[in-house]
Amino acid sequence: MRTIGIIAGGPSATVEDAQKLREICDYVIAVNDSWRLCDVDAIYGSDYRWWKWAIGDIVRDFDGDLFTQRIGWTEEPEAWGIECFEGQHKDGLCTDPGKVNCGSNSTYAATNVALHLGAERI
Repeated sequence: MRTIGIIAGGPSATVEDAQKLREICDYVIAVNDSWRLCDVDAIYGSDYRWWKWAIGDIVRDFDGDLFTQRIGWTEEPEAWGIECFEGQHKDGLCTDPGKVNCGSNSTYAATNVALHLGAERI
């Protein structure tokens, strides 16, 4: 079974919880700055402004997969090495290849990315 874990961003995310998740998952997606909490396989961020602020550190210190969605971008994410999905403001998870439902929340969208990556358990 392919288990994909998601570490949400925010002040409640801890190193201890992130490391426990890493131990039980085959692949871990960090949302925004939570990539700094433990060894992760991917970073997801919806917000262009966050990527613009964070990309320098990510390019220097991270060697994994990068994901976003296209809503609100004024540049091409692919030029920064970020795989981009077409974002949609819809309920549920989108099963159409190349599209994610954003839910106005990066963790929600990262869950949809996990589905596209073949997660059997999230």
